[in-house]
Amino acid sequence: MNDQWGTATMQDIEKNKVYDEAVEQYGLDNQLWVLVEELGELLQAIGKTGRARTENAKLRDDNHLAEETADVMICLEQLVRHFDLGVLVEYMQDYKLRRLKLRLERDSDC
Repeated sequence: MNDQWGTATMQDIEKNKVYDEAVEQYGLDNQLWVLVEELGELLQAIGKTGRARTENAKLRDDNHLAEETADVMICLEQLVRHFDLGVLVEYMQDYKLRRLKLRLERDSDC
């Protein structure tokens, strides 16, 4: 990815350091409220998706949706790291995806 910050994404070690520093500097409660705010902003962006009447508006909405999604993902990664939920979250994702797959297969047979 080539952007204003450089040509490569942050490595996991560097990201984890930033996540840890954010909790240390701003506090866990504050960071949890940031997550709540970012979730609200993502909900608004989702609500606007598909309502764009022009290509320029659609591009702006897509960019806004991507930006808010990135904000939420950063906050969630920070939360997962702080509470050491990585393995449990991966397990739950796998479980829920398998369950969805079964539902899709079942519903396609109807």
